[in-house]
Amino acid sequence: MTKQNQKQLDRAYAQGFTAYLRALAVIHRSSSARTQREIMAIINGSGDEFEPSMMAHFQWRNGALIHGSEA
Repeated sequence: MTKQNQKQLDRAYAQGFTAYLRALAVIHRSSSARTQREIMAIINGSGDEFEPSMMAHFQWRNGALIHGSEA
């Protein structure tokens, strides 16, 4: 992930969880395959036995990762 993408995620995280999730989706759609894999690792690696995976907040539409609020 580039420094610019990381800064965008940091700013979105400061604004709240929903803004962070939407930023993940936007960066995923506009980035290289390597960054897309990193984003998917963040999304899929977040789940544990106490907290569900963040993937429940996203949808796939025409091959693009979309946050539920964008649908």
